[in-house]
Amino acid sequence: MFFFDRKRLKRHARVIVVILVIVLSVGLIMSSIQWASAPLPAATSSNDQQVSQEEMQKALKEQITKLEKEVTEKPKDITLMSQLAYIYQLSGETEQGLKFFQGQIDTLSGLNKENPKDADTLLALAICYDIVGNVDKATEHFNKVIEINPDNYDVRLMLTNVHFHNAKFDLAEEQVKYVVDKQPEDARAINMYAYVLAAKEDYQGAVAQIEKYIEMVGEEGQGVEQAKNDLAEWKKQIKK
Repeated sequence: MFFFDRKRLKRHARVIVVILVIVLSVGLIMSSIQWASAPLPAATSSNDQQVSQEEMQKALKEQITKLEKEVTEKPKDITLMSQLAYIYQLSGETEQGLKFFQGQIDTLSGLNKENPKDADTLLALAICYDIVGNVDKATEHFNKVIEINPDNYDVRLMLTNVHFHNAKFDLAEEQVKYVVDKQPEDARAINMYAYVLAAKEDYQGAVAQIEKYIEMVGEEGQGVEQAKNDLAEWKKQIKK
């Protein structure tokens, strides 16, 4: 998920796998600024670099305008919503982002009054509340989605992430363990479970889970290098 104002937790308490696995696609920005990933020529002047930065900001603002329109037209589309939040962060337009998503909350709240049991509306509300930093409301709406469908594992992992980043580790464990018990081959859940246990200083449990994760995804899997580093650190903690 994307947070505009979120304090960092202590060093060992961090999430490696992003729970809301809705990442801005490479083509979204690269189609507008294909040069962005290319190294600048050695002879490039500071003026040329400044122009490039200006072009990047222009491209980001164009994407913001485009995505704001699309999200307004499709207020329940959490993929578009997450892409927009990501671009707000890239561009530094966080105040604009907070204002926009507060407006979306108003829109979605109206839809929710019309159909209080619509899970898509509730989920979109939960994510919007999380984006603007209203943790209590985000938690409330994630829980409402889970009440409708207890086996919505993605939403349980989203809620795990919210609890984790607010240092509510027991609540985070409750959600992620439900997923692990039901879906023992879900690598995302195994990874999350490891970091939740480490945050609770249950290093033996964390080691067992992260070793399982590394075995599941393989040497080239997402986050494996970091997982190995943390595995070594947690083993040191056990020996103390």
